[in-house]
Amino acid sequence: MAKIKNCSVCRKKQIAELIDFGEQVVCHHFLKSPQDKDYRHNLALGQCRACGTVQLTDRMPVKELKPRYDWLKCSEPEAHLDRLVEKISQLPGITKDSKICGISFKDDSTLDRFNKLGFKNTWRADPRNELEVSDPIIGFQSIQENFNSKSAQRLIDNHGKVDILIARHIIEHAYDFRQFVESSKQMVSSDGYIIFEIPDCQRAFDKCDYMTLWEEHTIYFTGETFRNCFGFTGLSLIHFENVAYSVEDSYVGIAKVNISVNDPVLREDNLNREIFRAEKFADEYDNKKNRIKQFLADYGQKKGKVVLFGGGHMSCTFLNLFELKDCVDFVVDDNPNMRGLFMPGSGLPILESKAIYEQDAKLCILTLSLASEEKVIQNNKRFLEKGGTFVSVFPGSKWAMNI
Repeated sequence: MAKIKNCSVCRKKQIAELIDFGEQVVCHHFLKSPQDKDYRHNLALGQCRACGTVQLTDRMPVKELKPRYDWLKCSEPEAHLDRLVEKISQLPGITKDSKICGISFKDDSTLDRFNKLGFKNTWRADPRNELEVSDPIIGFQSIQENFNSKSAQRLIDNHGKVDILIARHIIEHAYDFRQFVESSKQMVSSDGYIIFEIPDCQRAFDKCDYMTLWEEHTIYFTGETFRNCFGFTGLSLIHFENVAYSVEDSYVGIAKVNISVNDPVLREDNLNREIFRAEKFADEYDNKKNRIKQFLADYGQKKGKVVLFGGGHMSCTFLNLFELKDCVDFVVDDNPNMRGLFMPGSGLPILESKAIYEQDAKLCILTLSLASEEKVIQNNKRFLEKGGTFVSVFPGSKWAMNI
């Protein structure tokens, strides 16, 4: 994959590189043996100095990101969806006969909510027959890659243009952001609406939370840069909201196609604020990495074994981005599909959670969602009784390491 030189969103300027993290692995490509060789690719972060959007500048080939295991699942926050669907259903021109479509499986639960409100003219793009995804395991990696002008026309031929198009948590994965937006616009009727939902990165940037980085996310929006991206792509933003969640908020934008909309003019102070935020995030990386490595190395030497709880991409990012494979003894996860597998990059074994007390670990670092932390701690009181300590990788957790 060639390096990205011009901004994926506004296409106005060459991107300024913020930081090069060196070679990284695919977080969900678990190993069957610690001797197995990982695919590795450089991970570099840059920022457009015209619109302030932070983005990967050196992206892994899409074919390397495609899932190898059919038991891998991804879940997005949904507590706000009832309210969001109610709001969308009351938009001008929307009736129970309106055509509503979703782009990926991440939109199924939203479509179900419309059905429960009496909207029956709903459908979701068929990845095999309509997007021509031929991969054995269908992931959002293939869906974003195959959603283009040709497939959009195929969807129109099969279903007609739609009044509402929903794309939740996928445009941040898009390798061609403008193509994805243009294909979305192509599918919508002249009075229709496009709903994009994405994860917020502003809080992570402000707190220097590097767990927000993922080789599968090509663009890292803040509230300012997400709002502006609509104007750069011929869309008028009619509603924006920031939905608060424990680790990572969600941004929701509802837009209409407006081919005459002018590119947004960014206020200098807003752009400078985005640049300062991103540069601070980049500048603090080495310091934070060194502090965490030193803390865990000292802990292991003086007190005992250090382990991670959770085998997901947060755990993999933590291990590899901070170069911790020699500071951590093993990873635990109660997903039976992970039994006997090893973490990408580090080759650390993935064991059942009972290993934290059976193998006398002393520090257990939580990499699960904040909502799961309390449950994990309650279910592992034996670890605490044996003198173990839980901490969290998330700065917003009450068990945060605060290093």
